[in-house]
Amino acid sequence: MFKKITICLVFSLLLGTVWARDTGLVYHEIQVVDEIGRNVTDINDLYIYAPGGTTDAVIYSDRNLQNVITIPMTEDSTNTTLVDGYASWYGADGWDFSVTNGDAVGPLTNSGHLPRTSSDGTLVFPSYNIVTLPNDTGFLAYSAGGTTNLSGAGAIPITHSVVLWTIAGTVAGTLADGQSPGQILTVVCVAQSVGAGTLTPASVTGCGWATVIFASIGDSATFMYVDATIGWIITGTHGVTTNALLTQ
Repeated sequence: MFKKITICLVFSLLLGTVWARDTGLVYHEIQVVDEIGRNVTDINDLYIYAPGGTTDAVIYSDRNLQNVITIPMTEDSTNTTLVDGYASWYGADGWDFSVTNGDAVGPLTNSGHLPRTSSDGTLVFPSYNIVTLPNDTGFLAYSAGGTTNLSGAGAIPITHSVVLWTIAGTVAGTLADGQSPGQILTVVCVAQSVGAGTLTPASVTGCGWATVIFASIGDSATFMYVDATIGWIITGTHGVTTNALLTQ
């Protein structure tokens, strides 16, 4: 009698696994980071939507689709998987989102509600950490928030915190004056073929650099805008080549 029960239980588990696979639902895992790659751990709520709008998606915490995750997801909600900025679920391979945290002016949302898939595993959160500059200039460092893209040559957008630059061949990028003193902007090369992207600032009188060259995927530079005379100063780099001005 014991052997029969054991065989039935094992058979039932196998059927449950097959059923989960046959639904077409896939496993998703995401990480929420700020504009310079730091993990965002103080998330107030995370909404997972069906693609194209703000209808709560039906998602599960387990592969057998027995435990429905309550939306919005918090670290204390029913069947939550949200821990320290990471979350995972089983659901349709197409989703939308909204997430808020304690430092944000507003929620991070998917602009245009474009469907995301299981390969889109990182959400870049617009962090608004305020830092007083170590002088008496009277302005604060800030970031505009969000992420945008530039493909090929052209003007680097200054309307977001992070610009993801796709470089194909030898291309030139220009960096216009910032929106206001204290603005923080990060440019990251996310795709690169033959050649490199050369970034030139509009104001070069006192910024200390003439060009920044992005030649590999992952190259990045972070700038802070001072004023129309000095322009953008470089506050951090990874992988890029910077060419200093010979004269001031």
